[in-house]
Amino acid sequence: VYKRQRYVFGQGNAGEARAYHLDVEKIDGETINEERYALEWQHDGFLPGGVRMIADGLYINDDEFFSDFGEVAGEYNRTEVKSIFSLSKNWEKYNLIGRLEYIKDLESDDDTTLQKLPSISFDASRQRIGTSVFYYALNTDYTKFWSDEGLKGNRLIVRPTLSTNFQLWDVINLVPEVTYRERYYWGLNEGYDPEHQGIAAFTTRATTQLQRVYHQPYGQSEKLRHSIEPELVYTYIPEVKQ
Repeated sequence: VYKRQRYVFGQGNAGEARAYHLDVEKIDGETINEERYALEWQHDGFLPGGVRMIADGLYINDDEFFSDFGEVAGEYNRTEVKSIFSLSKNWEKYNLIGRLEYIKDLESDDDTTLQKLPSISFDASRQRIGTSVFYYALNTDYTKFWSDEGLKGNRLIVRPTLSTNFQLWDVINLVPEVTYRERYYWGLNEGYDPEHQGIAAFTTRATTQLQRVYHQPYGQSEKLRHSIEPELVYTYIPEVKQ
């Protein structure tokens, strides 16, 4: 049995739900007498307050569902099932995303599969510091790692960036940038101590633009602009063990 339901709500909310159900008597001549089913849900839309919600979930009641009935479900060689649920909020220069990600290994009963439950990121795009010539940007990422067996813990990555830009001979745009990346682990299993590692990087980006406007007698446009924008980037990262 295969059922499929699509829906469209207001404010751009839309999705699709699918269900597969099979009463299995025999497989390769062997009596099974079991039920096999899969439930799938995909959704993309907005909640009150401009919060975007995305869901892409899949549940199967048997690890061999796709290998046994791949033709029915449309897939036969899947090695894992991944389900994702995320909420995000965008402002003019800021972005906040919360995400749940669960992976089920279909090839083995390995309980050490590392899950991200949850991961949260907050980013600030490049913006001027007051009326100065300097700009800053910020990227942060928090992840809670979990598994039935094996390593567990928390990780926080913070990456602030300071940059500026100026013109050379009114031809070349030069953008030097300094970035510091701090990575911190804590709440690990017994026997593991909290640890952190910081690393700085320096990048310089040089760009220019060559352009010319051509007059053309054909078509609706009377002029055509052709531009070339070469870019040279140099990045220095110290030799720090990560």
